Amino acid sequence: GNDYSVMISDYAVGVNDLTMSRTITLPAPSSVQPGQVFVIKDLTGLATESVYVNIVTAAGQIDGGSNYQLKAGYESVQVMCDGTNYWLM
Repeated sequence: GNDYSVMISDYAVGVNDLTMSRTITLPAPSSVQPGQVFVIKDLTGLATESVYVNIVTAAGQIDGGSNYQLKAGYESVQVMCDGTNYWLM
């Protein structure tokens, strides 16, 4: 139920404790195979504008920005790495 750093071997990351906002950190794109996809999901249904899942990356960008946030209950996102950045799918 804490912040989490995604491992290269992960595929799906479920956030199961949203008593406060959580940060999920994607690996540096240079360490990830181009085309690799990660899925992040709010499993609690409790994500809102004020308590959310904040997805960041150790390097590069996510769809041209520094982060992406899940702010709706049960929301999920897939991100694909191109070796330099992440892109929303």
